[in-house]
Amino acid sequence: METAFEWPYRGASHVVLRAQFLDNWTKEVPLVQEPNNTWSVVVPVPPGHWEYKFVVDGTWVHDPARPSQPDAFGSHNNIINIDPMVSKFHRYRISRWPQGANRYDEEYLRRVKDVISFEHERGVGPSLKSLLQ
Repeated sequence: METAFEWPYRGASHVVLRAQFLDNWTKEVPLVQEPNNTWSVVVPVPPGHWEYKFVVDGTWVHDPARPSQPDAFGSHNNIINIDPMVSKFHRYRISRWPQGANRYDEEYLRRVKDVISFEHERGVGPSLKSLLQ
């Protein structure tokens, strides 16, 4: 599922994403600096429970404002859960969109909002917020 990752803190000169779902931490994806000096990227994330971190100016860090868990090295990793049913539903809906469609139908929008509410209550991350933009 296309998932947005953001480093909302200013002052960095280079930010990349590292994660389990990126070839078990071996690949990195650079974030793009936004006009307001925050950083973001959208990447496909398969269904499952995943850990990730940011590398900010060469230093591995987690976002303290997002859900996290301790790692094996005495630090913390951010976590994200991608629900396989929502991912499957999302792929189905995209495959059925007419060419040039730019909005979701009411039923799909309701389902996405329900999942975001569920994720927020469980503290599992912002994986579907980008779908509403």
